[in-house]
Amino acid sequence: MAERQWLLLVVVVAQAALFTLALPGSLALWVVAPFYPPLLSTITLTLGSTLGAVGAYHFSLHFGRAAITPESRWVRLLSRHGDFLSQCAVRAMPGFPHAPINYAGGLLKLPLLSFALAACIGLGLKSGVYSFAIYEAVEVAEEGRIDRGAIGVVFVLFVLFLSGAALRHWFVSREEAESSEQCK
Repeated sequence: MAERQWLLLVVVVAQAALFTLALPGSLALWVVAPFYPPLLSTITLTLGSTLGAVGAYHFSLHFGRAAITPESRWVRLLSRHGDFLSQCAVRAMPGFPHAPINYAGGLLKLPLLSFALAACIGLGLKSGVYSFAIYEAVEVAEEGRIDRGAIGVVFVLFVLFLSGAALRHWFVSREEAESSEQCK
């Protein structure tokens, strides 16, 4: 089925619908990345996840108050760090859940263009690294050889995970410090 390129459009639509409804659209990574070249996988996954982020943004504008409260950690996080570069960083780092970020963006009425562009860039970077790593792992399994590119991507993936953990720790500790100051 990987020879049928039109199936990628089905993946984009399915992933967008899943992300819009706060369901696990990132599962599409395992449907696409092992079977398609990294560039094609990256474009497919980025398009689907960005459309899903924009869909969730709009969904939360209309129904968000029932799904996520203004006191939510993610709403507070984006209210303080909702600038374009912070949104890109949060999207690119592992360990940050997409659904609450998407819904918080709509609930806060962040500027849609910068929200969508940050989602596209951040999720595109992450999808690219993941797609390349998975595709290379499949190639290694089939051919039994490891090339330098695969090792480099695994290193980049390691740095992303480490950076994501550090960024999340920094956000959480900063939020806790601000909360304790407000209680005093």
